[in-house]
Amino acid sequence: MRNIDINPQSRRELNASIILAAMLWSFTMIFGDELIISIGRTAFSLLPILPIAVFGIALIRHVKRTGQSEQSAMRSNIGLATAFTVVFVCGLGQVKGAGFAQITAMAAYTCFAAALSLIWTVRRVCKC
Repeated sequence: MRNIDINPQSRRELNASIILAAMLWSFTMIFGDELIISIGRTAFSLLPILPIAVFGIALIRHVKRTGQSEQSAMRSNIGLATAFTVVFVCGLGQVKGAGFAQITAMAAYTCFAAALSLIWTVRRVCKC
């Protein structure tokens, strides 16, 4: 099996965005009531978008560092994983009692990683 190579700079950027999401999730769970009072419920509900945006920027920078031959497959895999993640987040956000802030960026990351792994495995097995 071929090892997955990733540029060290891309690895650092992607890891930093995931650490940012974990820290933000921890702070929102600890200081949720105080944050709602100070910034409002709408701004609090939009907080998980920040680490997802940072992760998206890091992912775009990683794709740009990748060779031309791998870029098209990587873009289609990332696009499909993003679509699955959007369906997951939007679908779960409509569940009674669960808002976008309760889903958290970590759940979105987990769904994205699982979808990307599943797509990669299916394409590898099917040779698509």
